Amino acid sequence: MVNPEAYYDLEGLEIFPTGGGAHNWSPMSFNPATGLVYIPASYMPFPYQAAAELKPGSTGYVRPTGELRKISTSIGPTVPDNIRGGLQAWDPSNQKLVWRADGGGGIGGGTVTTAGNLVFQVTNDGLFRALTANKGEKLYEIQVGRTGMAPPITYEAGGKQYVAFLGGLGRPANVVGPNDAKVDNPPMLFVFELDGKAEMPKPAPVPLRGQPPPAPELAK
Repeated sequence: MVNPEAYYDLEGLEIFPTGGGAHNWSPMSFNPATGLVYIPASYMPFPYQAAAELKPGSTGYVRPTGELRKISTSIGPTVPDNIRGGLQAWDPSNQKLVWRADGGGGIGGGTVTTAGNLVFQVTNDGLFRALTANKGEKLYEIQVGRTGMAPPITYEAGGKQYVAFLGGLGRPANVVGPNDAKVDNPPMLFVFELDGKAEMPKPAPVPLRGQPPPAPELAK
């Protein structure tokens, strides 16, 4: 299906979804009991505009500025206003949205759902929450103080069920040095159980944008 309003030229416009797609690599999950798929989704548009002249070695794209005409989605759920992303419970058989929980997006974190009518979601800003799988009612929520989150998994050991996920940025790829060099605020494995009483670790400091991290000291 092609929406003719989405064609752009010298007039800039915004098209939904964003360039990374409405859903990217954040794992979705399916619950056979509810028949629903739980999809981390991004709701942001992406701006497009053609260059006045196509020059060799260029893509012909320029990033537009100012107020732009928005081309809304022509199929699927309506995009909510002023929300960057969220979790959607989608009924694939009837092609309809059953419920939505705001927060998160299509990149980072992810979901897992269980036979106990639960869906667990981790968002890339460090939020972990549990919702009812059939209605999306929030049962539990905690901020773990890390960014750069992995999706949750669930497993049973010793008769207890656990939910676990990794969180933390670790060492940036542009840092040169030995692989075993000390990393400030390394990624952590978070494991939750019902009625768990362990204290949460201190939040990691927010990384400074545009400032390269210090290089690790080399062994002398």
